[in-house]
Amino acid sequence: MIPNKQSEDWGAFISQINSGQTYSKLISMANRLNELYSNHNHLSLAVNIVQTRIALIGNYTLSFLQTPLEVHLAQYGIRADFFTGDFNNYEQELLTTDSTMYAFEPQVVLFLMDHRAIDRRPSMNASPNEVKEMADRQLYEWELKWEKVRSICGASIIQTNIALPAERVFGHYEAKAEWSESHYYRRLNQLLAERTPNHVSICDAEHLSACFGKWAWFDEPIWYSSRQSMGFGAVATLSYNLAAIVAALLGKSRKCLVLDLDNTLWGGVVGDAGVEGLRLGRGDAIGEGFIDFQHYCRQLKERGVLLAICSKNNQEIARSAFEMHPEMVLKLEDFSAFTANWDDKVTNLRRIASQLNLGLDSFVFVDDNPAERALVRMYLPEVAVPELPEDPALFRRTLDQQRYFEVNSVSTEDLSRTNYYLAEQKRKEYASASTDMPEFLKSLEQVCSIGPFDEMNLKRIVQLINKTNQWNLTTQRLTEEQVRICMTDPSCYTLWVRHRDRFGDTGLISVLIARENDSDLNIETWLMSCRVINRGIEAFVFNEVLDEARRRGMISITGVYHPTSKNAMVSGLYKDLGFEKVKVEEGGTTLWRLKFTEDVLQRPHHITSETRTVMV
Repeated sequence: MIPNKQSEDWGAFISQINSGQTYSKLISMANRLNELYSNHNHLSLAVNIVQTRIALIGNYTLSFLQTPLEVHLAQYGIRADFFTGDFNNYEQELLTTDSTMYAFEPQVVLFLMDHRAIDRRPSMNASPNEVKEMADRQLYEWELKWEKVRSICGASIIQTNIALPAERVFGHYEAKAEWSESHYYRRLNQLLAERTPNHVSICDAEHLSACFGKWAWFDEPIWYSSRQSMGFGAVATLSYNLAAIVAALLGKSRKCLVLDLDNTLWGGVVGDAGVEGLRLGRGDAIGEGFIDFQHYCRQLKERGVLLAICSKNNQEIARSAFEMHPEMVLKLEDFSAFTANWDDKVTNLRRIASQLNLGLDSFVFVDDNPAERALVRMYLPEVAVPELPEDPALFRRTLDQQRYFEVNSVSTEDLSRTNYYLAEQKRKEYASASTDMPEFLKSLEQVCSIGPFDEMNLKRIVQLINKTNQWNLTTQRLTEEQVRICMTDPSCYTLWVRHRDRFGDTGLISVLIARENDSDLNIETWLMSCRVINRGIEAFVFNEVLDEARRRGMISITGVYHPTSKNAMVSGLYKDLGFEKVKVEEGGTTLWRLKFTEDVLQRPHHITSETRTVMV
């Protein structure tokens, strides 16, 4: 049993991290972070710490960036080993096959550059074609570097675009003159956005510098004295945003925004003022702030973030506000969970997590009441709880600056996520009315389609591999390049599964990777979305693997279960499927084998294949 003290200490530390920390504060926090790591040997099990290796390279001094980046990564439960390249040595590190950076075997490469890295710029009055050709050559050089990283180590790349300098020799005319420095940098940034492949993410340094303030972002005295590109305040901002992108790559971004109601989504207390007395709408400075915040929340929902309500309120009165107020932007159907009662928020957040089948570390909890925020931080340290300002006009900005919901890609499944969860609620209601589970599963009219990994589904496959934590036997994270290698390896068997039933399409929900090992087909990765648990999908997939192993002439199937703080639900999967435990390793990892005998049969389920009926 892991002591609660570890989680409490970690939660207290994490609650201090936000996008507004100064550089000096981050250095101080790094010392405390090292104490937590050294004093708690089992911290990774208590709070689900993920290990990774990150290389920092660029055209300016990067040693100042590593420490604040360590602190900001800790906010997401990520601990990294770092390789930090020398000043302006990125060409040699990227293009030399046996460089020190490649020997480090990074999983993520941060390629950081500023405008000083662009050594070729158009001459004044250069023709549009000359400007275009120069920009194309620069992009081609970057593409060569990306491909080199991909071919040697398969690491994911995060590259900063160009933060435009504040000085403009031609003033406002530079926005019009294609050959001007600022216009040229904008062209490069646009080409960078258009031509980056899936394994390259962009950190928008131009946007960050504009928000931070151009004159403060760049610090020429520091540049000339230490070759550091930016001021220390800007370093803190950049490290915070880089950490959010790394977290998205590793599947550690948040998934669900949980909202209070009174004085959070509208002004006033609906139980006291009534629907007609709420401050919400145009013509009222306070009401307009709440309207804009609701618009922002709805935009998050439309791009795949789940919305939920957690309010101390009367259920009927709370729901009536969404049904009756004429200027309410959010509607009841926008919420995947709606909890309004008089229980404490900690209890209700746990209920919502259970209802949505999500970990609490997927949640961001927004509440105007500082006492409620403090309570959740104390008892649920894994939940992100931003500090809200008093003015609702600043709610939108405050939530956006924290980068809780950073993404590296957006799939069809992301855009349809709320619909999936609403359909799941209907399934649960239908299941609760049924007394016979086999009959219930049969009545769902489930259909699965399968296929080997392919380009069309690659983005969703990589996303599932790096985000799925609960129904995941090994929680092995893979880059897109590593997945591509599996696609072309004849000894490797890959499988994706799509699912639908009478309530709707649930999308691509399961991924499996197995590899021939002598006469065994060894399952290396097997995971499934929690929204289809207990539907028989595991039996369906097992049958496919069994058929494939026999087609390949294998004599057994092997698999590994690696325990984490979240995947206990699959600890007995191999035993249930008839596997024999053959080894227990340090840390609780177990190895399993299923030898083919006459009594090894396919498992029953109630799923129809797109090509054949396989229910028995």
